[in-house]
Amino acid sequence: MLPTADRGRDTLLVFARAPRPGEVKSRLAADIGDEEAARLYATMGRGIVKQVADGSYRTIVVHDPPEAGQEIANWLGDLSYELRPQQVGDLGERLTAAIHDAFLESDRVVVIGTDSPEITSAVIEEAFIRLHRCDLVIGPSFDGGFYLLGVTTPIPSLLREVPWSSGNEREEVLRRARMRDLDIQQMSPRIDVDTVEDLEKLGTGTGVLIEAPRGTTPGGNPPA
Repeated sequence: MLPTADRGRDTLLVFARAPRPGEVKSRLAADIGDEEAARLYATMGRGIVKQVADGSYRTIVVHDPPEAGQEIANWLGDLSYELRPQQVGDLGERLTAAIHDAFLESDRVVVIGTDSPEITSAVIEEAFIRLHRCDLVIGPSFDGGFYLLGVTTPIPSLLREVPWSSGNEREEVLRRARMRDLDIQQMSPRIDVDTVEDLEKLGTGTGVLIEAPRGTTPGGNPPA
């Protein structure tokens, strides 16, 4: 019998930021402005959570800032998820803390962000199924990072002091995993949306409706 995801023992962590202008999608905002970048992030993040929150696993949205719980709930709406604040520290420390806490009640933990509209509940289910057969599953993004990470045990040294946003973070995590002789599986690569060019590459092959930034051509570039 093939394994399936288990709501009682499998936990999905969705890392999300409050969609405030000037505080999200800085690279995108450099091209289209803070307000427009926040609008696009709000649409994308809400759509991703909607797509993953109906799976046969527990879904927890881990939010930043920590005090923005009601703001996050108002943004995401009435979906099947729990809310928890992110801890203090850099991204690696916050991920490590959230994964540690999730393992107090779980056997397998998968973490995603709110940057890859191609992630659906089917993608998450696949990751949990793979974790029945390996120690670590990673979903590579085209920018050198990863859109998904799944583990079967908390590994504090895996994510701390990783050079985030360097384009080498995925290889660094994989290097550390191989040093521990972990059994690793990689999923299909997907796009993380950080730039206008990423929006153009994404096209329409996703369930999340991402409109072209206002004041741009359909190809995503500012009009001449």
